[in-house]
Parts: sequence; C-alpha cells; structure tokens
Amino acid sequence: MRFSCLAPMGIPRFAARDISILNGKYVIPTGTVVLGHIQQIIRDPKVFTNPDEFNPSRFLNEKGEFVKNNQNIVFGTGKRDCLGRSLAQVEFFLFYSSLMQNFNFNWAEGDDLENLSIKGIVGFTQSPKPFKAILTKRPL
Repeated sequence: MRFSCLAPMGIPRFAARDISILNGKYVIPTGTVVLGHIQQIIRDPKVFTNPDEFNPSRFLNEKGEFVKNNQNIVFGTGKRDCLGRSLAQVEFFLFYSSLMQNFNFNWAEGDDLENLSIKGIVGFTQSPKPFKAILTKRPL
C-alpha cells in the first residue's frame, strides 16, 4: 500500500527575500511563490524504509511510544503549519477509535484485495479511490 497526503503540495508560501539553495546553484527571488511537495518529503527512501508501504510502526520506538521525526511534515512546517493540527489529531483519534469500538470491518465480496491501494486520486487535495467494505455493528 502507498502512504499519501491529503494535500500533497501543501500551502503556497512567498519568498520574503532572495534565497540561495544548494550552495548558490539556484536562487529563489524575493516574491516567488514556493510550493513544497510534502508527499515527496515524507516518502524519502533515505529517511523512511519502504516509504510506499503503510507502516505506522516506523514512528514508534521499542516500547511502542511515538517518536517525533522532523521529516514527517504532513501538517506542514514552521510557525504557519496547519492551524487545525491539534484539533485534527484529537478528532481523528476519537473518530477512528469510535469506529473500531463499534464496528467490525470486512471487505465486500468481489473486491480484489491484492490490488487494493491507497494511492488515491491526486489533485490539489488527494482523495481515496472508491472501494467497498462491509461494516457490521459490534454487540454491546
């Protein structure tokens, strides 16, 4: 499975001054719109082993505790990263844990599980490709 971002290109920024990169090989002039390709950064094979595979354990230590990785910038970077970051993380946890507590998940018959991918449909944002699943209510 491939790991993806909701907004693979991030938010546009402007260069506040001339910026020299790669030892002066390139110069980004003042006022230039800059888009960081977040999906490429978080899928760098030099940083993440098998970056195209969904593997949440890459962010855990031996004790199963979360370990911060500065290359994991899914919410952007700097002082203007995602304003809703903390709310999104809490809400996702509540939403996901509620689903796991209340439902059993199964694949719909006829779906080809070997070819299932979370690569998604890429535009300014990224959406999952349609798939079929069966949710059954867990007994109380």
